[in-house]
Parts: sequence; structure tokens; C-alpha cells
Amino acid sequence: MAKPPSLLESLAQMARQKHEAAKARHMADHGAEKPREIILTACSAIADQLSKDGFSFLKSGPKLKRKARDLTHNIHFQSDRNNVAGRRAAMWIHASVSSDIMARWRLENPMPWNGTHKPSLAIITGGQIGNLLPNSSWMEWNFADISRRAAQIDEATTAIRTIMLPFFALFETPATAVETLIHYPALWQSSLIEY
Repeated sequence: MAKPPSLLESLAQMARQKHEAAKARHMADHGAEKPREIILTACSAIADQLSKDGFSFLKSGPKLKRKARDLTHNIHFQSDRNNVAGRRAAMWIHASVSSDIMARWRLENPMPWNGTHKPSLAIITGGQIGNLLPNSSWMEWNFADISRRAAQIDEATTAIRTIMLPFFALFETPATAVETLIHYPALWQSSLIEY
């Protein structure tokens, strides 16, 4: 896994991507692979590798989901809106943990910041994969280059296994999860405190 870029490097990279995407839209290659198709194929390949860890793939998300007693572990895949056919097919990966018991408790003990529908009521915490690290960073994978696609899929799968699976494992002991993650400012702190 490559060293994550600094905030300044990330902002400069994002500005370049937006500029390149704007230029590319005016000169679109209509015969090039579509980013959505590339990303769904990559998500499916990642899902195949993580199926032995108990995850099932929901193409409509696209996301991976695993039930662990009361908890649900979700891995969400988000496409970059600056993707351009033939040039960029980037994706970000997010994790979330939710609890049916938490959803019921929130219904019985409403707070002003809680949502009103069950999916948001059940969420304990989560965030972009780089925010699950003690020193948060932004992480993305670009599958546009067919010669690097398999390596990018393997890198994304490795990142999920080395960052997200230990994050999910923290919740086997709720007190450990809260004590550890309360120090990660990019995560949903109010939900952790309620948990």
C-alpha cells in the first residue's frame, strides 16, 4: 500500500482531476470502457475475494454486507464524480457498523441528531477507509488503466483486510471499540458515545 498523500497533495490532485475531467468531457471517447462498468466489475472481483470472510455482494449498492450477531458490517463503494471514460474510473471505500439493538434503543430514546428511518438509527459509526486509521488520510483506487486493474483490485482487497476487518473486529468487545475509536476524530463520535 502506497503512503497516503498529505492534505495539500490531495487538494492539488483533486483540482487536477476536476480540470482533466472537465476537458475530457468535451472530447469524450465514446468507445472507451465506461467507469461505472469498470467499477462494478472491480467491486465484484473484490467481493469474490472477501466472500470467504463472510461478506455478500449487493450490486445495487454497490456494497458488501456481513451479519455478526446483532451487528452488520458494511463496506460501501463510491465512484468519483470526476470519472471519465477511458481516463479515470476511481472509487472510494467506506465502512460502517450498525446494530439492530441500537436502532430499537434510539426509537425508544429519541435524540435531536438521530435520523427517523431504521438504517440511520442503526448506525454506530463508520467512515472512509483512510479515516479508520489513527492518522486519517484519503485513499482511492483508480481502475481505468487495464494493465494495472488487477493490482488495484488486490491493493483495495488488502486495504480492506488490513484496515476494515480489524475495525469491525473491535466491535466484538463494545467497550474496546468505543475506547479505541473515540480518539478518531473523523468518525461519527455522537453515535459512538450512544453505543
